[in-house]
Amino acid sequence: MAVAPSSNWKTRLIDSSWFTVAWDWLQNLLTRAVDFILWVTMIFACYQLIPGAPQPDAEISVFMFICQFVALDIGGIGLNKVGMQRGLGRWSYTRVVAYILIGITLVTVAYAGFQHAVPGIPHEVTIGIEVVLVVARSIMIVLYGIAIHHLKHEPAAITPAEMPNILERIEAMEQRFTAQIQSERSALRTMIEETNGGSVNRSWGFSRSFILKWITLFQR
Repeated sequence: MAVAPSSNWKTRLIDSSWFTVAWDWLQNLLTRAVDFILWVTMIFACYQLIPGAPQPDAEISVFMFICQFVALDIGGIGLNKVGMQRGLGRWSYTRVVAYILIGITLVTVAYAGFQHAVPGIPHEVTIGIEVVLVVARSIMIVLYGIAIHHLKHEPAAITPAEMPNILERIEAMEQRFTAQIQSERSALRTMIEETNGGSVNRSWGFSRSFILKWITLFQR
């Protein structure tokens, strides 16, 4: 019979699983942090579309675009992973938003590569596609914020790994409840016997026999 390796810091250091754990934690953190970055970059992108508005320097535009691009990628992947950890279905609202975010990122990369491969694309076509992508990203940023805030109020689903711990808690509660019932029965039986030892009338004797019958039935 194979013995499972002990999960300690030496084992994690040898098989480098600590890096996976740290990366998962960082992704969950960034998934919730990129909401602010996406909103800032969305406002910046919408400002650039205002006719006649003074345009910022090219370096600033490139920096904001890279920030939004990376935030969309991290947000989509991280949101999907958080949804899987919560036990959400493949086509749940949160995971669908994650899929669309990843899709928009891939479309943006594909079109940027296509522009380099085919330099003769008309300027009007490029502007139209960029406007469509900006609008699509803006819509998905709003939906991403809704999905993130929805996860705060969404109870986590029970995973198969958590079932043994939950069953142990239920069994412990059942044992405590059974012990409490037995204690209450013993206390009630003692009280009846002590009362019967003194001077009692016939009505109490009848009540005592009636109570003892119900206790016997309950014990069965």
